[in-house]
Amino acid sequence: MTPQWQHIMVQAHGIGVLATVEAGEPRLRPMEFSLVDGELWAATSKRSSKYAEVPDGQRVEVLFMNGRFDHARLRGVLQWSTDTAERHRLWDIQLADIGRWYDSPDDPNLVILKIVPTSAEYKLANGDDRYCQEAI
Repeated sequence: MTPQWQHIMVQAHGIGVLATVEAGEPRLRPMEFSLVDGELWAATSKRSSKYAEVPDGQRVEVLFMNGRFDHARLRGVLQWSTDTAERHRLWDIQLADIGRWYDSPDDPNLVILKIVPTSAEYKLANGDDRYCQEAI
């Protein structure tokens, strides 16, 4: 059975908001994620501020919300990857989007932001005001 947070992610077209903390201040970044082997993957650039500011191993949170205002919160640990096979795999999944920014999966500035989930919860916009925890 597919977890509810994954249904909400799909309904949100993979667009989520990455929440981090830099220098003690909250930071939100909209990004497009794909679910790959139970992890969230997103393409970004080595020249981006997030690559410079968010260290490997930092705990982060991603929020997904669909058009009905159901939303899911996924917490996890961020990992950076420059692995060639992983870049090619994400390229195949997100070509329409990544191809706007990069000429090929071998572009030296292309890096994958991966989030290894540690917990998830969701809230349906049905009048019930509580969050439901989900196993990862």
